[in-house]
Amino acid sequence: LIDTTEFSVGETSAGYEDSFGELDNTLRDILDTIMDHAMSLDVINEEYDVRKERVNVPDVLSNIRRQANMGAGHSRFTLKSTLDPFPVLGMDPRLLRHIYQNALSNACKYGKVGGRVETIIDYDDSKKEFRMNVVNEPGPGHQHLLAMAKEEVNSKVF
Repeated sequence: LIDTTEFSVGETSAGYEDSFGELDNTLRDILDTIMDHAMSLDVINEEYDVRKERVNVPDVLSNIRRQANMGAGHSRFTLKSTLDPFPVLGMDPRLLRHIYQNALSNACKYGKVGGRVETIIDYDDSKKEFRMNVVNEPGPGHQHLLAMAKEEVNSKVF
């Protein structure tokens, strides 16, 4: 319940619009988090129904990157492509968003605090293979991760 008594008479609606805009964004973020968690469980349990459609990959990734940059306060997250224009691909955009958000999260968690996170996307038409690399500068514990066996690293990161 929103208490409107703290706004004085004659105050513009801009205060209301800002408050409701913030509330709307927060609720959307919470809903996205819940939906992502539910999707993760479906993927883990092999119950996720992949919904392929034509996807403009740079646009999908740029929207997520833009949101992350707003939270960072600067252009910490960059996107590069080996192709211009990048082809429209047949894939599940929701799954792409989920994978990308997880990759960004891991880059932030295991990379340099406040470091620049670069995403590089590529598509090899001959192999019908899409590649996405999300890289941050090495962070604390990086040398320890390098010394670990690949299976042990994967269990900690993925």
